[in-house]
Amino acid sequence: MKKTRLPKKKMSKKLLVFNFILFSILLTASIFFVYTMYNTKIVPNKYIIAVGAVLSVFIITHFILTLKRKKVPTIILDILLVLIVGVECFAIPKMSEFIDFIQYNFTSQYEVSIYNIMVSASSDYYSLEDLNDNTIILYNEIEGNEVEKQLNNKVSNATIKNTEDIMGDLTKLKKDKKMIVVCDSSYYDTQVENDLEFENSVRIIDTIEIKIKIDKKDNKNINVTKNAFVVYISGIDTRSNSMPTRSLSDVNILMTINPDTKKILLVHTPRDYYVKLHGTTGLPDKLTHAGTKKGGINSSLATMQDLYDIDIPFYIRVNFNSVIKVVDAIGGINIYNDQKFTVKSYVNSACSYKPGWNENVGGKCALAFARERHAYTQGDRHRGENQEQVIQRIIEKVTSSKVLLNKYSDILKSLNNSFETNIDGDKITSLVRMQLDDMAKWNIDTYNVTGTGAMDYTYSYPSQKLYVMKPDISTVNTAKSKIKEVLG
Repeated sequence: MKKTRLPKKKMSKKLLVFNFILFSILLTASIFFVYTMYNTKIVPNKYIIAVGAVLSVFIITHFILTLKRKKVPTIILDILLVLIVGVECFAIPKMSEFIDFIQYNFTSQYEVSIYNIMVSASSDYYSLEDLNDNTIILYNEIEGNEVEKQLNNKVSNATIKNTEDIMGDLTKLKKDKKMIVVCDSSYYDTQVENDLEFENSVRIIDTIEIKIKIDKKDNKNINVTKNAFVVYISGIDTRSNSMPTRSLSDVNILMTINPDTKKILLVHTPRDYYVKLHGTTGLPDKLTHAGTKKGGINSSLATMQDLYDIDIPFYIRVNFNSVIKVVDAIGGINIYNDQKFTVKSYVNSACSYKPGWNENVGGKCALAFARERHAYTQGDRHRGENQEQVIQRIIEKVTSSKVLLNKYSDILKSLNNSFETNIDGDKITSLVRMQLDDMAKWNIDTYNVTGTGAMDYTYSYPSQKLYVMKPDISTVNTAKSKIKEVLG
């Protein structure tokens, strides 16, 4: 007796139409998805080809089954395709987010100089209107007429009196209830550093922001995935939300990167290092003051080039607040500490550190650890080591595949508007692509130049002795040798 074969179920016309619509959606989404992957320039070609091949197989198979109107296998494939389209719709905005991040953060051609309008805390001046019809002492060595122009717009009938002794005037300001002083915020920061009473003795009524064009070096010929290079990391502590801001450079680290050997060397130079500022004559100065001179970040970079006798093509300038955001975005970092202490300043948060490893330290306490120097007998030297360690732990965690992929959006958001650099977007994307391609582990080494603390006159403040660190030239020479070794 012959077996009766049941007829294969053919899909209905409605299902056929649905499948052709789904096919069109998948084809469109997949083309856009692969194009977006290519357009970000961060996804290695081998991944793009692999994804494109897999999607092509699904699309072609779905199309053939639909034409043959095979109901069961087509429905199973429909479910898979809906999932694929969902993944593509989720991933496309993520990749577009990276493109927007690059365009927003790597196109800056300007920096901001901030001038404080200050009075004595014991004065009767509380608003700009209170300053009308008064004499204002102005220290302006760079910005020309723009500061006076904005000052006259803020204060009516003011008499502007220029000064050459800004530190002397700031000292007088504490007790003189009639004085009004306007100067670059870096001088305020310096006075706060040298006079513990100053911050509570004066009142900042308002600020003036001056936008200045930055001259950027042409670095297009440097292939950052093949050639070793040096990046100057400048950490600034600014109260402004504007970024980039011309400011004292409190962190000065040279990061030498060799993409071939996967080696990174971090060399820390103390902020108070007593060096000749680039383009100046006469007295040496504290390294931190270079960032306040004409040229801003370029002045600091040129001074570092002079000190270490190397070419430094790139810089990254970050605000201290960016450390908080980045560390929190990657879920904290592990920090090794050699002594017990507690910090209650810097970030309005009490942070305690035990000897040995401190795990999952959050952003605020990571920043406090990087800034603390009073707890250590070696002061700023030890702080430099801590700063290098924080950078090292961030790099190690971000370059791990798990964190880079899982925390991708959080990392981008944490970096947004937190830094300024002359590294163009194409170089950044090529570095990210290289890391995603090989997921290599980097060997990170650190070194700190040292010196001897002293009180001396400086180029910026020739009439007042400040704390400086006289360089130990032997450590500078060692740093030069280490840098050149990594550069190959």
